[in-house]
Amino acid sequence: MLAALTAVLVLPTSSGSAPAKPWLWQCTQIHNAEAQYHCYVRLLRLDIETSRDPASELPRIDRRVAAAGGPVEAGCHVLMHEVGREFARDRHVTLATLQRYVPRSNNPNCSAGFGWGS
Repeated sequence: MLAALTAVLVLPTSSGSAPAKPWLWQCTQIHNAEAQYHCYVRLLRLDIETSRDPASELPRIDRRVAAAGGPVEAGCHVLMHEVGREFARDRHVTLATLQRYVPRSNNPNCSAGFGWGS
């Protein structure tokens, strides 16, 4: 038993950690279109809420979506309509406060969808 414990303690461990999972990997694993849509909406909204600054976060999301490609890139504009509506509703966004949330980007994909949604 002592030999086994010593061997475990002495054996070199892997210096590299596990490879990082791709952004929004949880949603890419879902093969039901409606469930995948809701997953993307939930995680994108969480990303925006966590940032506490949608106007600055949306341009970053545009870049990450372009790098990720696939369904999230193809549907980000539409996804962000939903995210923007939910965000605006929950934050009680008004015409007077809208400017602080409008994305600082001219990107027609995610940023534009969020802007139209809110």
